Amino acid sequence: AEESVKVRTELASVPILQFLPALPEQLEWLLQNGITLTATSDHDVAAITRAAQQLNVQPGVHLKVDTGMGRLGVLPDSALALAREIADNKHIRFAGIYTHCARATDNDARHTRRQFEAFSRVVGEIKGAGIDCGVCHFSNSASALRFPDYHFDAVRLGTVLYGQAYAGAGATNLDLKSTWTLRARVLSVRSVPSGTSVGYGAEFTTKRASRLAVLGIGFADGLSVIPESGVRGTRGIRHLVSLMLGRENGLTVRFDGVSAKIVGRVGMQTCVVDVTHLPVVEVGSVATLASRRITTPEHLQRVYKERASVI
Repeated sequence: AEESVKVRTELASVPILQFLPALPEQLEWLLQNGITLTATSDHDVAAITRAAQQLNVQPGVHLKVDTGMGRLGVLPDSALALAREIADNKHIRFAGIYTHCARATDNDARHTRRQFEAFSRVVGEIKGAGIDCGVCHFSNSASALRFPDYHFDAVRLGTVLYGQAYAGAGATNLDLKSTWTLRARVLSVRSVPSGTSVGYGAEFTTKRASRLAVLGIGFADGLSVIPESGVRGTRGIRHLVSLMLGRENGLTVRFDGVSAKIVGRVGMQTCVVDVTHLPVVEVGSVATLASRRITTPEHLQRVYKERASVI
């Protein structure tokens, strides 16, 4: 809800669809800002209706169908009944219908095809009942690029808008440009002898005389946050092997394009980097860090630079 209203302050007139179902206490605020809402159940429809009556407005509503993500949405067998409930409700407007792909990056495209077929069947049933379900949308970034026949009326591009190619089968060959970079400055540089332990738990010990730089960034800033998927499957096996071989955490930063290892456990707001091979690194030097964009919090300062072209 907070993100929806924040976008509205920047974009006064365009339609804005909130994907997550709104909590009852958020609805009045959202409707006052003209946000289009998602309904996943009759409970959602009832809550939106009450708020719409109180404000005397008719908000747009998109029906979310769960075709295989297993997260949010009405199941396909119940979708027509909920669609009728929305269409017959004079206090809300049936503005759209959508589902979300769970495995569009898989080598095996069968799961995505089954989702597409299930969604197509639901849309067909609703339209066959004489109901105008508005804008139909199915595809996320991977599906939109891999399966152009699955587009319907609109696509929901996410990660590719940030210049990040999706992983997995059929990864795009688009010439994507990175739209953001995470940087931090060196706060301290010091020389330590061999055998110096670094960080909480003394999980790393220098094997030589070393120069160590401290950066003012840590896990509270999104650094080293590893999603569960990163330690499962093939990637999980590689992660466990690295730990068994004593390869520390595998995190690196770059100074003017040269890589340097983060050593020891990452702290809340600091991390330590081995810059023994980088004698030019000093207090104030700028490091570029790899980080998952979605885990980089808002409290970090943003510096915006206009580009002539990003396409």
